[in-house]
Amino acid sequence: PTVSGEVILSQNWKKSHANVARFNSTEAPTDFQSVLGVPIMIDGESRGSLFIESMTGRPYTKADEQTFILIGRVLGASLHWLFEYEKIYQNATHDGLSKLLNHQTYKERFAEEIQRAKRFQHHMAVLIFDLDKFKRINDTLGHPYGDYVIQTVAKIMSENVRTIDVVARYGGEEYAIILINTTAEMAMVVAQRIVDNIAEYPYSMDGESVRMTISGGMSEYPTHSENLKDLIDLADKAMYNAKQNGGNGIIIHSNGTATTKSTQNG
Repeated sequence: PTVSGEVILSQNWKKSHANVARFNSTEAPTDFQSVLGVPIMIDGESRGSLFIESMTGRPYTKADEQTFILIGRVLGASLHWLFEYEKIYQNATHDGLSKLLNHQTYKERFAEEIQRAKRFQHHMAVLIFDLDKFKRINDTLGHPYGDYVIQTVAKIMSENVRTIDVVARYGGEEYAIILINTTAEMAMVVAQRIVDNIAEYPYSMDGESVRMTISGGMSEYPTHSENLKDLIDLADKAMYNAKQNGGNGIIIHSNGTATTKSTQNG
C-alpha cells in the first residue's frame, strides 16, 4: 500500500494483511499485532517504505501515525537532497556526453594516483587515445552520429578496464586512461584489446554504418617520468606517432630512438 503513498495503521496485522509478506526473514519475531507504515516520498513519488512493529502489545495510535509521517517526510527530504548532491557531483566531475570523468577531474585523480604510486612504489601506465578521422563522421553523418560514436567508444573503454583504473574523456574525440599498478608492457594487452574492440564494433545508427579506429600512445610512471604533465605529453606524442604510422594502433613512448608499437592498418 505504501507504494501508492498510503499510510498503514493496523491493530491486527495478520488479520488485515494476511497475504502481505514481511520484509525480513522467518527468524524474526512474529508475536506482534500492531503495525505502522508510512511511505518515503521524494519529489511527489513513493520511493520506499518505513515500517515499525509493536512488540510490547501496545497498539499504535493516530498520534504515533502523525509522528511517523513526519519522520518519513524528514527522511524523504534528506534523501532528496542526497540525490541532488549526487547529480551536482556527477555534473561537476563527469562529461555529460560520455559519462566518463571530465578533463579536470582526470587530472586531479592523476595527481592523487601519482602520490599513491610514489608511496607504494607502484608503476602506472598512462594512455592517451584519439579517434582516427573522426571529423569525417560529424561532417558527413552529423553531430548526433558523432555523439553516438563518442558514447559507444566510452562504453567499450570502460568495459575493458578494472574498477580501480581511471577512464576519462580528455577532450573532443580524445580519451585518457590510467592503469593502476601496471607497467607499460602489461598495459599493452589492455590497450590492444581496446583498439581491436573499437575497430571491430559494428557502429550503426539511422541506417548508416561506419567503421571506426583509434590510435593510442602510452607512457609509464616512473620509468619515463614522475611528472604528471610530462607523462601526458609523452603519451600524447606517442599517440601522434601511431597516427602517422597509419592509425588503428598503440605506441609506447621510448626514451631512445626506437618505439614499441602495435599497429593494424586496414
